[in-house]
Order: sequence, then C-alpha cells, then structure tokens
Amino acid sequence: MVARVRQRQEFALVAALWRADRPMAAGWRALLAVRGLLPAGFAIATGLLVTAIERHSGLAAPLITVAVVFIGMQVLGPLHTALSGNLGDRTAAWPTRRCWSHSTSQQRHSTRKPSTSSSSATLPPRTRPGRTAA
Repeated sequence: MVARVRQRQEFALVAALWRADRPMAAGWRALLAVRGLLPAGFAIATGLLVTAIERHSGLAAPLITVAVVFIGMQVLGPLHTALSGNLGDRTAAWPTRRCWSHSTSQQRHSTRKPSTSSSSATLPPRTRPGRTAA
C-alpha cells in the first residue's frame, strides 16, 4: 500500500517541493490547509451571525468573526499564489543548484593543484559585436 502511494504523482510533487525548500514547502502546505478550512469557517461564522440576529443578542463578536474570516479568505489567496510561484521557481532550480553545489564541493575538496604550465591558453577579453578589445 505504501509503495502504491509513493508512486502517485501527487506524492512525487510533495516530495519535490519538500526537497527544494523545506520552510517554504511547509508554509505552502499550511496555507493550503487554512485556505481549505476558511470557506467552512465563513459558513459557520455567517450562521452564528444569523443566529445572533434572530435572538436579538450582541452582534459585535459574530460580526468581527465574519469580518476576520472574510478578510483572511481575500488576503490568503494572493499570498498563496505568490508563495506558489516562488516555490515553483525553487523547485525548478533545485536540480541545477544541487548539481552546482555538488560540483563546487568536489572542487573545494580536491587535493590536485592547478596546472601552471605555459600550455594553458588565456582567453581574450569579451567584446561586443563590432567592437575591439582595448
């Protein structure tokens, strides 16, 4: 059963996001969960407000609750979209960063000294097309 779950594309996506940036992936998941719960919370808060109106009781707490949940629904959408974009960029760059860090760590730990022979060619300075090097 566990093997079947790990073969699913959803699990592969979650694993890739987690490998790319753990804190950002955790925040993305938390926002996903909160955004999933907010519509239900809004329905409950609206029901509490209607009940308070019918019973002629205080409206301050139910109105504040409805307002907070509504504002949360409006604000978290764009925030989640921005976080998704950043996490997507990190996930896309993760294999390159991993490869780059692996190759630079091998160069740092290499005991071989650079060659100082006269056969190594030096490259001319870069120029724009149509211009010559100074």
